[in-house]
Amino acid sequence: MQKLLLLSSLLFFTSCASAGIHTPSADQPLRVSLLTQGGASRFEIANAAHTDPVELYSRPRTQGSTMKVAPDAVVLDMIDYLGSHGYGDHERRGSVSKAGVAAYARAFEIESSAGISHWGLTRGSDIEELKAMTKCFDYFFNEVFNQIEAYQTVENQDGDFQFKEK
Repeated sequence: MQKLLLLSSLLFFTSCASAGIHTPSADQPLRVSLLTQGGASRFEIANAAHTDPVELYSRPRTQGSTMKVAPDAVVLDMIDYLGSHGYGDHERRGSVSKAGVAAYARAFEIESSAGISHWGLTRGSDIEELKAMTKCFDYFFNEVFNQIEAYQTVENQDGDFQFKEK
């Protein structure tokens, strides 16, 4: 009887551990992306193992970047938050392709050593998935993305009028 109880407990905990999102470790390259409006806007956070912050922030661009480099703990927290709000229940393997992104109102994409996966909100998504995605969207912007400092060099010849004396 004890062996049966031990075996059933082991099977139960193994099934719980395998459900949901893959939990990456801090020492690997990580990226979380949010795509909105059918891919028209893309906002990303990555750790330094994924994107070198010096390279990212010192490379001049013609428009502002929507990628920020964050500490490992911040990126892992975002992945954990997504996992606890349904990412693992809805994720699909692979990247949100340019062809497929138009089908999504919003989508999250996670890149880790396990590969790339995504969770997209479609017209067919139910109200509970919509609520979960909205919580994740709000958390991503208000608690994570907007709290990360980022510096960049932008080359924009039309923008210098703001700094000229009249």
